[in-house]
Amino acid sequence: MLVILSLGLQVVLIVFGGMRKYTSSRPLSFIIWSAYLLADQVATFGLGIMSNNQFGGDNGCGSGWVQNDNLLAFWSPFLLLHLGGPDTITAFALEDNELWLRHLMGLVAHVVLAVYVFLWSIPQTRLLGPGILMFCVGIAKYGERTWSLRSASTDNLRNSMVSQPEAGPNYAKFMEEYATKSNAGLDVAIVIQTEATKGYNEEEGESGGAEYSDIDLTDKAHYFFLTFKKLIVDLILSFQDRNESQSFFVKLKAEQAFKAVEIELSLMYEMLYTKAPVIHTKLGPFLRLFTFTTTFVSFILFIFTHKTHYRKGDVIITYVLFIGGLILEACSLVLLISSNQALLKLPQGHCREVCASALRKVKLKNKWSGKMTQSNLIKSWIHDEKWLLNKTRSQVWEKVCGVSYRQIVQICRPMDGIPVPQELKQFIFKELKRKLRTVDDPKGYKRLSNSRGEWVLQWMGYRNVFGWSVDDVEFDESILLWHIATDLCYQSDKYDDNVTQQQGQFQKVKIWVEKLLHPKQQQQQQNEGTDKKEENEGKDKNGWLSKIMSDYMFYLLMLCNTMMTSGIGHIRYADTCAEASRFFGEEDVNWKMVCERLLEEDTSAVEWELLHNQGDRSMSVLFHACSLAQSLNNEKEKKWEIISAVWVEMLCYAASQCRGYQHAQRLSKGGELLSFVWLLMAHLGIGDMYRREAHRQKVKLIVEK
Repeated sequence: MLVILSLGLQVVLIVFGGMRKYTSSRPLSFIIWSAYLLADQVATFGLGIMSNNQFGGDNGCGSGWVQNDNLLAFWSPFLLLHLGGPDTITAFALEDNELWLRHLMGLVAHVVLAVYVFLWSIPQTRLLGPGILMFCVGIAKYGERTWSLRSASTDNLRNSMVSQPEAGPNYAKFMEEYATKSNAGLDVAIVIQTEATKGYNEEEGESGGAEYSDIDLTDKAHYFFLTFKKLIVDLILSFQDRNESQSFFVKLKAEQAFKAVEIELSLMYEMLYTKAPVIHTKLGPFLRLFTFTTTFVSFILFIFTHKTHYRKGDVIITYVLFIGGLILEACSLVLLISSNQALLKLPQGHCREVCASALRKVKLKNKWSGKMTQSNLIKSWIHDEKWLLNKTRSQVWEKVCGVSYRQIVQICRPMDGIPVPQELKQFIFKELKRKLRTVDDPKGYKRLSNSRGEWVLQWMGYRNVFGWSVDDVEFDESILLWHIATDLCYQSDKYDDNVTQQQGQFQKVKIWVEKLLHPKQQQQQQNEGTDKKEENEGKDKNGWLSKIMSDYMFYLLMLCNTMMTSGIGHIRYADTCAEASRFFGEEDVNWKMVCERLLEEDTSAVEWELLHNQGDRSMSVLFHACSLAQSLNNEKEKKWEIISAVWVEMLCYAASQCRGYQHAQRLSKGGELLSFVWLLMAHLGIGDMYRREAHRQKVKLIVEK
């Protein structure tokens, strides 16, 4: 039962282990987590039972049971093989990589135990040859897993990426030469020259029409991955890296830029959570070929071994273990051959293009979930209020569990994920390139990454109007302010659209009459109407993009706060919900009604300082957001342009402030749009992950004749 269960867990891991790269499903994550933990425990427990069985001898059951024990002992190398795990998963979380020493000690202990179990049965066994071969396979697989965990540990990653020490110019020799020439009566001068550096090329950025084939884009992404993987361990990149990456990415279209980043993040996932650090080395293909062929040879030897003294059921189980092991090894070979790294090792030419075309038809295209989770403060509050109406139930729950019932409801509430729209990718990429045009010195890149709304408000001329919502408050408070304000503005526009639809029939009749009476004038008005329609469609798109960015940032703040800067977002959320509960009482509310009531609330006579000065009793931002929404609604033409631009800047700020380690953690949970923005900003040079360009200088000794 244990060996079959162990094999079944390996099948689960190899089938589902790689799926967490492109899905954030909680049930699937629970299945993988359970199989990952049980796999080691079941194999270890099985080896323990085998050793106890062997230590007890034949238990007085006669020679027939001894032969059965010998076959049971032959299963011990299969458990070692299972402890090695599949290629699709070595670590469930990044913390597992830091425990590689524990896995190394486990490797030694399990190998010693398995050898003990097997050696005990050598005098009677006829399976010495197949057993030794399977031991070699089991030790190799277990060693691969330990090697992969060590390679993905933080210390080893940092040590492997740190460049070789460079002493720099020989100062002593330089000064000696200077003194010698000066003493010889020569006119000597020391000149410091700053090297010319290539900055952002506006013509390249405006073109944005470079097209790359899938294989070429994969090649370039792999090339940049070798450099930008340093960001995972917070290492600094050179300005040469920035210039090279920036000149490539500014020429891409948004779709291909995000595709290149997607490939890089996929490679990062494989480096941290799979056996890629082993199987994609020069030794890797030979190891995979060795484990497959050795398992196959051992299987053939077992087939031709006399099995008359073994029980039929145990023989069948052994066949199942062999066939299962061969299938797992075959899957590993297929994954190795069909990987992007293997494809890139092929020589340039027709063969490479044919292989790439064939792989596109058989490989899964998903490299990440492609979704952005949505959560909404007002809807969450309404949902929680319906559950909290039964105060007795809430009080009993808090006494029994020791935590707030509201917190439990919030955690257990299912999250909605929507596909990341292509329009949003284009909008983010356009805004980032627009920022690049304003950089006039190396420090400008860092200033852009530290802006969380004030830059775009300054650029659009609205900082004096809305600057208080981003300058004078903490980042988590700013997110809640703009989140609620976006909801209120979005709902008010939807209400205005309903009013417009009621007048639609009358407008159609009026246009038809005008067309009959004044055809030329009507044609001119029609052309103007077309332009206005396109303008309105742009406003609608900005409103829609603002809404999904707002709900995504609220989700990050509340349920993915490890990726956000430290703050008291949960406290502000709870206080805001408490103020909303007091304001609406026990009314039966819905989202539309809440938005309309809040927009009707008069905040014009209340100064911002009075609203903000609430002391330490409450961190609520409810009516601050109402004031912001009413101010935004006054900007009819520019409203959604302002809101969408501010949200992009907030998204970029959150991405730049999140450490690479936190981005790497989310790769095993389907990935986050925030990680894509983070790496895209790094490629465009926006951030403080580069060395200061002022260091790029040369010292020369000039001797005048």
